[in-house]
Amino acid sequence: MRLLIFLSILLILAGTVACEKEPQTYNSVTGSWRCEENHPVKGFNTYLVEIDSVKNETNLFLIGNFYDAGYNEFVFARLSENQFTINNQVITALFVNGNGTVNEDYTRIDWEYDIDDGIQEISVYARYTRK
Repeated sequence: MRLLIFLSILLILAGTVACEKEPQTYNSVTGSWRCEENHPVKGFNTYLVEIDSVKNETNLFLIGNFYDAGYNEFVFARLSENQFTINNQVITALFVNGNGTVNEDYTRIDWEYDIDDGIQEISVYARYTRK
């Protein structure tokens, strides 16, 4: 009887360990990201973005919903080593310039970009994360 109880407990523990999720590993920046944006005028904002590679362009990526502008709005960003660069892009009548740094395991991108509406330029800081 004790052996049966011991085996039952052992099976339950083995099942619990087997059900734990393996941490996700990434080898690219493509995919869905959570953006936490700190805006000097609008305050703190959280939203999702999607990064896709551009066909036939090794280091060029499309970022959908950049600046929470909607999934039909996007910017192009060039990636060199671990640095993204956005140069003179227009999104929803706003000019965007900025840089992002990608960490080694592709789970975080730290951004600094300027948004210019033609009247004033605002510096925005954002962090993209995923697990």
